[in-house]
Amino acid sequence: MLAYYGLNEAQVPIVILKDHFDGQTNPPSDRIVQLITDHYGSESIAKNYLKIKVRPDCFKNGLPQELIVYRLFRDKYYYEADRLIVDETFAVIGEEKNIRI
Repeated sequence: MLAYYGLNEAQVPIVILKDHFDGQTNPPSDRIVQLITDHYGSESIAKNYLKIKVRPDCFKNGLPQELIVYRLFRDKYYYEADRLIVDETFAVIGEEKNIRI
């Protein structure tokens, strides 16, 4: 598990979890953190979330094709999970909100 702190003003950690299928694959953590920050917005992250956990999934050529994002809320004991489908340039090409894990 890799944790990144200090990505925005509120010091909300974005934690990258190990892939449960292939522990040998090291995802490009900095690119994943930047994608999450850009997709959800740094102000929204700072205001709404206590922590964000990301599990890369479905690897192809060493890059994840899906990111499972767990958003832990700051003001309630609750989380939501999203599936982001990304291409090889780390652009979000699809999103499934509030999936059940």
